[in-house]
Amino acid sequence: MAENTSSLVKLRGDVDGLTFYAKDGKQFVRRTRKSNKEKFDNDPSMVRVRENAAEFKNVSQSAKRLWDTLRPFTANNKDSKSYLRLRSIMNELKKMDTTSLRGERDALNGLTEAAGKQLLKGFNFNSKSQLDSILFKQFELNTDSGKLMMEQFNPSIHLASEPSSTHYSITLCKADIDINSGKSELAMSNVHQAAVNGSTEDVVLQLETTTHINGLQLFVLQIAFYQEMNGQLYPLKDKAHNASKIIDVL
Repeated sequence: MAENTSSLVKLRGDVDGLTFYAKDGKQFVRRTRKSNKEKFDNDPSMVRVRENAAEFKNVSQSAKRLWDTLRPFTANNKDSKSYLRLRSIMNELKKMDTTSLRGERDALNGLTEAAGKQLLKGFNFNSKSQLDSILFKQFELNTDSGKLMMEQFNPSIHLASEPSSTHYSITLCKADIDINSGKSELAMSNVHQAAVNGSTEDVVLQLETTTHINGLQLFVLQIAFYQEMNGQLYPLKDKAHNASKIIDVL
């Protein structure tokens, strides 16, 4: 940095690679520094930083795509950090992308690997109420037909109901995601709803809509609780006991 001692020449700004500026009543000149953005975009020493930033963006976009696809189904069955937990898993899935160049790896590509599918399978959207902690009954899922069965389900035995609830519901959904276009669709099943002290019965859930995307398939099972008042069922204001879990990934 040099000081301009001339009282006649008072410049401001950049001229021929030099920056003129004033400080404490004095004139100074220094070589013009590259902007942070220019350095980030062009400096060879920043190549790894650029690659990491690009992959971070890919992971964030993939996590948001999956999150937004399932939002209509999981809105009342999640905790405050579920998105951050999902994004953390998506970051691990990125590392399983064995086809993309460095700087271009993506979580959805990692999901095409068997290990990637296994990593996402079992994700609970509500860590405070995990499905296995409230549902104590085995079920069978036919991924080809979109049918889930629980035979001889007794809610008094096989369900840990929220103490103030009078009813529960069980629903299945499937999300289809095209990893190339990013398009996604959501299919929903019928809703099995009954009293928490109800009788033993078979639970049959059948996806009622078909999707038109050939790609990744995520199956999610949801349990929610309600309170009956004057013949009407109302969702509990405290959703902490509701559960949603990814039960299969294809």
